[in-house]
Amino acid sequence: MNKFLLVSLLSCFSFNVLSEDWSLEKDIIDATEGYGLAQIYINKKSCLDDVILGLLVFKDVDVLSINNQNVRVQYFGRNNEGLPFYRASSSKGRLFIKNEFTQKLDVKVQVPGKSDLFTFSAKGYLEAKKEKVRTCIQNRNVLESAL
Repeated sequence: MNKFLLVSLLSCFSFNVLSEDWSLEKDIIDATEGYGLAQIYINKKSCLDDVILGLLVFKDVDVLSINNQNVRVQYFGRNNEGLPFYRASSSKGRLFIKNEFTQKLDVKVQVPGKSDLFTFSAKGYLEAKKEKVRTCIQNRNVLESAL
């Protein structure tokens, strides 16, 4: 009985997160499958956008499978919780990832040869990205016109 209760209780707590979609207020979302984060990264000087992926993986990663397409990545940094973030190392790879978030409903990320799967919702990504870029351009214009 106690084992059944413990198993039932533990099954309520999962590393999978309820589905989250991008919104105008959010530039970062949780994976709907696996423990990971996807973030719209905006360069404050150029206002160019990028997608960076925070993934709970147990080794350094230099290639990720994004919707079954291998993409070379590089370490980008860690968040406050120590989660490593990666970004595509080439402009072609960065464009591919942004296009996947723009054109698909979900983006599936895997480390090749590993069973861990990270699934991210792409709903609302394009609108959220446009808003973040617009805000960056406005902030940059204010800063450039300041005395």
